[in-house]
Amino acid sequence: MADKYWANAGSASDGDNDWSGANWADAIGDIGTGGAAKPGAGDDVHFTTDDSNCTLSEATAAINSLVVTSDYGGTLDFNDWAVNVTGGGDMTFDGSGTVDCGASTITCAGNFDNKHQGTWTRGTSTLVMTGTGKTLNNGGTYHNLTLSGSITLANAIRVDVYGVWTISGPCTQQVTSLFLGSALNISASIDVQAFKVLEVRAGTLTLSGGGTLTGDGELRVRDATVAAFSGAETWDIATSTIHRSNTLGAGVYQSSTVLCEGDNTGNTLTFGGACTFTGNVTFDADVAAYAVNVNNQNLTFQGNLTLSESVGTLTWTKGAGTITHSGTSDTTFTSAIADVMEDWVLDKGNDTAKLTLASDVYTDSFTGTQGRFDLDGHTLYSDGNVDCETTGGFQFHNGADNDMDGGCFDLDGGTLTLTGLGGETPDELIIDNLDFNLADGVTGSADWCVVTDSEVTYGTGGKIDATSANNTDGGGNTGWDFGGAVHELAGEDATHAHAADTPAITQVHVLAGEDAAHAQAAETPILTQLHKMIAAACAHAHAADSPVLSSDAETGTPLLWRLPPRPAAIDLPARAAVCRLPPRPAVVVLPAEDR
Repeated sequence: MADKYWANAGSASDGDNDWSGANWADAIGDIGTGGAAKPGAGDDVHFTTDDSNCTLSEATAAINSLVVTSDYGGTLDFNDWAVNVTGGGDMTFDGSGTVDCGASTITCAGNFDNKHQGTWTRGTSTLVMTGTGKTLNNGGTYHNLTLSGSITLANAIRVDVYGVWTISGPCTQQVTSLFLGSALNISASIDVQAFKVLEVRAGTLTLSGGGTLTGDGELRVRDATVAAFSGAETWDIATSTIHRSNTLGAGVYQSSTVLCEGDNTGNTLTFGGACTFTGNVTFDADVAAYAVNVNNQNLTFQGNLTLSESVGTLTWTKGAGTITHSGTSDTTFTSAIADVMEDWVLDKGNDTAKLTLASDVYTDSFTGTQGRFDLDGHTLYSDGNVDCETTGGFQFHNGADNDMDGGCFDLDGGTLTLTGLGGETPDELIIDNLDFNLADGVTGSADWCVVTDSEVTYGTGGKIDATSANNTDGGGNTGWDFGGAVHELAGEDATHAHAADTPAITQVHVLAGEDAAHAQAAETPILTQLHKMIAAACAHAHAADSPVLSSDAETGTPLLWRLPPRPAAIDLPARAAVCRLPPRPAVVVLPAEDR
């Protein structure tokens, strides 16, 4: 290993500006003389006070280091030849002149710093950094950049890569911004630190071979393509901004925040494969009109989903795929548009996580399998089937407090299927304070459902068949055909299981309260009905000792009949068979002495 100083102007040098000529000095004090041979393997090369230009005429030997000091004002022309600084030393460029890279491949095993070089002409060259724990300090631009070692991008305000950037070794980005003009290939990892930006422009971003995109910074994809990536790769950067016209390939995008936005009228986001987003996603026409082309792909959202028109018009072009709301946390859907979206699927993975509508939604169809769906006073308009067949618990709600009006399903076609998970320990489908509007010919069915305060409006030939005995009428419902279903009646009609305005008067009912052994609690409305007798001593719907039944003096209403003395208790099974009353008798007016 030896030092070599450029001394082209030395009295003993060839003076032909040729790297390979005898234009070198072996010591800094010999620069004026020169005449030494070209650098060899392991040598440290210096460009200092001799401002003569230097041009490569062959590939360099595997030198140890290359340093251009601020004293050098000439031009170093790599002339398309390979520059091999592979001994582990650094490459440092601080000259006031020019470094012309041409089409050369520059390999550096140490640190690389061209931050203070007067002029850096990238050409179509490739910089390859192979060292471990090394740093790239940059103030210029590159055509191709390959990081196969463990590299940190540091200290510069901006790094530009106009060709292909390949990361096949761990990389940490500390620069404020990095712009790529062609392609970014990641087969290792890049960590974009907080408040730093990695931007891919007009190229292709490819994750492959277990590559990882991570960090607390931001990735911006602008007029570019994200190639499809598999489960072996990780997209886990904190913020992703999809700007202008782009194509997103299949993959799992794990950014906490994803913003898809336009810049100029005519910008379009196109999905090129099935995509899953684990964080919150916003599609926003925040500058001008913006279009989203789903392109028949399946999209899954595990966080909040927002469709916004901050400035321009947002257009959603649906395809033949599905939109699935999943994830185990509560999420919200908000939309400023009335475009019809794909088939919706709600499958939260548990029966407590909830999707809440913050606006109306228009879909081809809706399928609910697990979780809670809170319409919060809004309407889901469906052009096709609404199918809710729970696999582990599903609930409909209309508002967090179940007291809001206007929440409903509006079906223009297809069928409505409402099915809970039956069995010895049924996981019933809960339908609470929710309305259904069925167009002409739209029909539905319900099984293993608990329905409360819900209304069905039918078109010609429409109905919901809820006559299965597995259903529970929780009361306050209108338009439901419960037939032989279980009921929990309340109100004025609690004095008798026959009520003129209650369609299913022969149903089994649930008895509750401390007087469960006898249906006779005047202060508990539902206890004076015919009930599903679940208490051991629920022997007879006898209420002779109930003030409501034994006398009508307070109301002036004649009693309908007297019940015979209470019989001995009859033990019923846990879930009794349906108890049906005989047809409603005519009203019998008792003599005055019996009143």
